[in-house]
Amino acid sequence: MSPSERILSLCMRGAFRILCRMDVKQLERIPKHGAVVLATNHIGNLDGPLFYSFLRRPKKTGIAKKELWEHPLTGYIMRLWDLIPVDRGGTDRETIRRCFRALDDGYLLGIAPEGTRSKTGILGAGHPGAVFIAGAKRLPIYPVVHWGTSEVLRKLAQFRRPSITIRVGRPFFLEKPGGGKVGAEDRQRMLDEMMYQLAVLLPARYRGSYADLSRMTTDYIRYLDIN
Repeated sequence: MSPSERILSLCMRGAFRILCRMDVKQLERIPKHGAVVLATNHIGNLDGPLFYSFLRRPKKTGIAKKELWEHPLTGYIMRLWDLIPVDRGGTDRETIRRCFRALDDGYLLGIAPEGTRSKTGILGAGHPGAVFIAGAKRLPIYPVVHWGTSEVLRKLAQFRRPSITIRVGRPFFLEKPGGGKVGAEDRQRMLDEMMYQLAVLLPARYRGSYADLSRMTTDYIRYLDIN
């Protein structure tokens, strides 16, 4: 991590702690080294600064909409963090190639299966491209959710101190039962099961498309034994 990255992360971490009540201790469950995928919900523009500043590991990256590179300030931050641009219309080959290269180099890769921010904090439907990136390398996937960032600006404007919470679930692998070629139906099942791993960590009011936990299955999930 460069000196500029350290300074930026320190400043952002300090700003979060001063302005907000932070409950982020569970991030300590994320390994400090080695390639892993972090799958999270996508609320808004504070997601990236939140995770980048509080994840204490040297090799980390994530996917962000390519429009952020077009603004001088956000473009500078995207390049400083070495994030991976993606077209919101779909995940192209260059994005996938860079994601795989980062994982091969031992990075943590952050992805948001929803693809676009919900703005309200309510979990939206996932997109199959996330399954391809998350499952292709057969690496552990850590489900991580957060809530509270969608209310930060509103509460600060009311001179109220907002709360931000992060929860980390059980890491898992995505695998087809019995092996064999993974088809479109398999990918959809994997996506649904991955999204439910996020939903179960959220308060009920934020589960959105995955509110009915009775439909949650784990046929394509193999939990990682971390004991």
